[in-house]
Amino acid sequence: MSLSSALFNARSGLNSVQRQIAGSSDNIANARTPGYVAKEARITAQNTNGVGSGVEANIVRGPVDSILLRDIRLENARVGAFDTRATAIDRVATVSGDPADERSLAFSFTRLDTQFQQLFDQPERGDLQRQVVFAAQDVVDNFTRVEDAIQGARIEAERTIEAGVETVNRALEGIEQLNHRVAEGLEGDIDISGVLDERDRLIDQISQQLGIRTF
Repeated sequence: MSLSSALFNARSGLNSVQRQIAGSSDNIANARTPGYVAKEARITAQNTNGVGSGVEANIVRGPVDSILLRDIRLENARVGAFDTRATAIDRVATVSGDPADERSLAFSFTRLDTQFQQLFDQPERGDLQRQVVFAAQDVVDNFTRVEDAIQGARIEAERTIEAGVETVNRALEGIEQLNHRVAEGLEGDIDISGVLDERDRLIDQISQQLGIRTF
């Protein structure tokens, strides 16, 4: 082996070690980054006409269970839908109140029923007539508060939908750009693992807004 070949082989070995270290550092730095997939360096020996010509380290993404990832994204969409419904229901329930609470809608109905029963027994009493009117007004006031809460929840939902549409549109635009970079990387044999991670993060953002399937 000539001196130049030996130096070339040594340099390729050092370059491969450097890429391995860089990959490990990247894995450590992004250990808590959502959507990050660990990378690993694969060392392959190079040869020219049967003569060893150094080594090469290729950084590749670790294996990803595509079926599990698909199911996670579908569940993200379902959880988001349940959270939205639960928030709206909780808001109305808070306003309508617990049935045992004197300010609740249910309690006001019970009080009105009681006042009507008392008035039925003694319809000539003016004080009981006034109590029925007051109880009925209390029911109307409670209905108004519940209606206002439902209207507020509807307005908040519309704002949330509008923000969600903007999020999805931005993510789709980003995915389109990243797809071009993926194609360029595959044609030029360039490491695209970071691009794939970023694309997965954008897809995850969409899955929080919509039920999607990826292939």
